[in-house]
Amino acid sequence: MRKIAVVASTLLVIVGLAACSAPEHPAGSSHSNSSSASTSQGTSSSTAGSSTQAPSTAADKLFSTQQLNALIPTLRDANGNPFQVVPTDKLNQGIQQAKQQLASTVVSPKECQELLNQNSQIVPGSSFAGGVSASDGSVITAVSFKDAAQLSKAVSQVQGSLESCPSFSISVAGQQIDATVKRLTVKTNGELSSAGIVTESLPNGKTLTILSVAGVKGNLSVGAVKIAETVDESAAQVLTALVNQVFEKTGV
Repeated sequence: MRKIAVVASTLLVIVGLAACSAPEHPAGSSHSNSSSASTSQGTSSSTAGSSTQAPSTAADKLFSTQQLNALIPTLRDANGNPFQVVPTDKLNQGIQQAKQQLASTVVSPKECQELLNQNSQIVPGSSFAGGVSASDGSVITAVSFKDAAQLSKAVSQVQGSLESCPSFSISVAGQQIDATVKRLTVKTNGELSSAGIVTESLPNGKTLTILSVAGVKGNLSVGAVKIAETVDESAAQVLTALVNQVFEKTGV
């Protein structure tokens, strides 16, 4: 269920800004999965602040959930191993749980709370799928929007709030997590690319690092995430290659 929660939270983020992350706390952490999922919403929203935009050239190609699910096992992680698809029913369950966790989360400053709220909705009619690498724990998600204009609008709205959130704190279940954001420059094969790395200071004194890379092309939004106590920024290139795998295999 932990892997499902990671992918579900990632999907909620990707809807809002074409970036994703969904941290789960490392083994030995005393912090709950509830606060972890909530933190992922706020932090990965900010990570997408560094973006590059190119003129739209991709056809508005739509994909069903079945098509996206079939795609996931064809993808390979950095070690050459296939991704494991998360069943759609389990993913839907995880998304609902993530939304419930968000309802009890308070973000400071207030502007960042609004950013989190903007990222907490799956657009009705969207198709989505997600997968996890069993060998390195990376996460991949793909969302197909019926209307590319909806996707562009959502990205623009979130980016308008990003400058207000270079750092923030999240309170959930009586505990506080402090986070800082560093934006990274990447270029996927999409029309829009974004990346960032978030460092969280956990109540137990440990840190958690969330690296996310995302791309948008036509109606398709793809995100890749790496989560660990420490993640090197160079891993962004590996995640970029993963995002590009999706674009290549879908033919957008």
